[in-house]
Amino acid sequence: MKKRLKIGLGLIIVLAIVVAAVSIYSILFLHFVKVPTGAMKNTILPGDRIAINKTLADIKRGDVITFKYPPDTSIQYIKRVIGLPGEQIEFRSRKVYIDGNELNEKRVVVKAQAADDTGPLKEISTEGEGSYQVFYVREDDKSTGDEEPPVSFGGTAPYRIPDKHYFVLGDNRDNSEDSRYWGTVPRELITGKALFIYLSEERSGAGGQGGIRWRRMFSRVR
Repeated sequence: MKKRLKIGLGLIIVLAIVVAAVSIYSILFLHFVKVPTGAMKNTILPGDRIAINKTLADIKRGDVITFKYPPDTSIQYIKRVIGLPGEQIEFRSRKVYIDGNELNEKRVVVKAQAADDTGPLKEISTEGEGSYQVFYVREDDKSTGDEEPPVSFGGTAPYRIPDKHYFVLGDNRDNSEDSRYWGTVPRELITGKALFIYLSEERSGAGGQGGIRWRRMFSRVR
């Protein structure tokens, strides 16, 4: 009996140490955000809760990052890094060019979606190669009132990204307020890199709570 008690006590101590270690790691190196908008669909959906790594050894093209919104640093955004410091970026139709060379991206054409629809975009076709996907609404689905605002940075001529700044875009390219319109993100405003979705809640009705998207839980953000 005493031997069983010692084993049980040992397991409790080990478990407590593991829980404490995980808690300390989370406090020091992670923070957690809930995404309310669809600017990163289908990579991230409204209602996804994301674990963010606060340690930033380096920032690479394709990383999904969180940052303080430059025009109002009380707001936090999540976008994908597309352009790096010192590069020239330019947009020609649906293609991105870095220093005059087309950027490899997997472009997905999707059906138009109602503004209050928090579900995933319905995919129609894909083109291009790349390590991540970006999404564009099918041209036939766009109405007269759907014209995109003029691109202020990189729209009419190549734009040189300042030193220690990053050019970020939403994956839902036709429905994202990003560096094309308000400029680059200074390095000091970047708060972390997205790691994985630890919970995903689907809203239903007029802002109400729906079910859990079980398939999305603990999936990596790519």
